[in-house]
Amino acid sequence: MDPQAIRETLITNPAGARLPLHALADIRRNRGPNTISREDVQRKIMVSANVATAGAGTDLRSVVTNIQQAVAEQVALPLGQSRGNWRIG
Repeated sequence: MDPQAIRETLITNPAGARLPLHALADIRRNRGPNTISREDVQRKIMVSANVATAGAGTDLRSVVTNIQQAVAEQVALPLGQSRGNWRIG
């Protein structure tokens, strides 16, 4: 995936303004543990975020819904890849 495309993904805030993800979060490529997680034979990744600063009254489910929508609309996946399941919690 192109990190710049992820940085430019538009997120709608509680006031209705659309902001690029990089205005709300520090997006960077980083080295992690040398492991591949799998679930039902499919590779999986986990993404975590602190939504405490998303605004008063903003619940986690709303944040995840906004991210799902933005990713579906703006991030193209390579042929044969899927977004899989989103889990909250």
